[in-house]
Formats: sequence, C-alpha cells, structure tokens
Amino acid sequence: MKKLCLLAGLLYYISGSAFAQITGSIRIEEPEVEVSESGYEPYVSLSFPGSQPMAEIGCPQLPYVTRSYVIPVDARVTGVQVVHLSKRLFPGYYRIVPAQPPVPTNNVEISPDFQLNDSLYASSGEYPGERVRILYDGYDQGYHIVTVGIYPVEYRPASREVLQKACRR
Repeated sequence: MKKLCLLAGLLYYISGSAFAQITGSIRIEEPEVEVSESGYEPYVSLSFPGSQPMAEIGCPQLPYVTRSYVIPVDARVTGVQVVHLSKRLFPGYYRIVPAQPPVPTNNVEISPDFQLNDSLYASSGEYPGERVRILYDGYDQGYHIVTVGIYPVEYRPASREVLQKACRR
C-alpha cells in the first residue's frame, strides 16, 4: 500500500536569542473510501488509521492527524512548517461528505436539515487552505505542550478532486 510521508518541523524561539527546531515524520496509509447516502446524493467519506474527521459544520469532512510535542517551558512557538515534496491526485472524482452538527443524546429534537456550505462546495480552490495548524499551545501539569493538526489530504470541491501530499523517494 502506498505510504504518504509528511515531515513536520516545529520551530520555536527559546529564551531570547537561540533558535531550535523539532522535526518529526508521519507515515499515513492510503485513505479508505466509504460511500454513504447523505442528503440528496451519494457522498464519500475518507479516513485512514490514526486520523480524525474535520468538524467544521457544512464543510468537507476530511481526515487529519494530530501530534503533540513537549517543548521547553520557556520556549515560544513562532511557526510550524510541513515539508512535503509532491501532491498526488487520488484517482476518481468524489463528493466529500460535509460535517454535520453532533446528534444530542438527551432526546432533544434537532433540525434534521442537511448542512452544506454551498459557496465552499462551488469553489475551485483547495480545501483546507492550510497544511498544518497549531491546535494547542499551553501548559499541562507543568509541561509546555504544543499540539499540531496536519492535513495530508486536500479537496477541490468544484472539480471533486482529492489530492494527497506525498514524498518523493
């Protein structure tokens, strides 16, 4: 099975004048494709082991990966960089299922309306527009923890194309 390789470099600033870098790599399996009937036409959901779905209501529910790093207490995160060498077009055309509001478990009636961001699904740009994002930069039990969200799949809604970021060997 083809592997996807991403390198995440977390750059941070320490104490005043020294720069340091944390580097990690992630190997991701080929996405699993599942077709479901949601709304008025079939939608596809993508996933791979260790991923979780994006949850912005009405937007494509693409898989992403999180990684957490423990860094020095006095370090300041100044940026995150993902190094990938190529994009590969996933064969076929897909309508990715949009994220829906959570279903309450307390028997409260909710609106069954299907949520879809029409302007985003008509767009020719790549979604999400970012490759990596700092999800958390804080302190837990005395440790400075930075959690990074990495988005190895991009979607072009208007053309229904899915791209994977891959390493060249």
